Amino acid sequence: MLLSSHIFLAKLKVKQFKKFKNVLQKILSVLRAFLKKDR
Repeated sequence: MLLSSHIFLAKLKVKQFKKFKNVLQKILSVLRAFLKKDR
């Protein structure tokens, strides 16, 4: 029981991390485009 909940939490963290990484990449690409436009 405890182990399965632990695994579930780990999977949840991985999901959240992937989502966070995607958002971060989008922000970075927008910033790069903005910097290129500025130049």
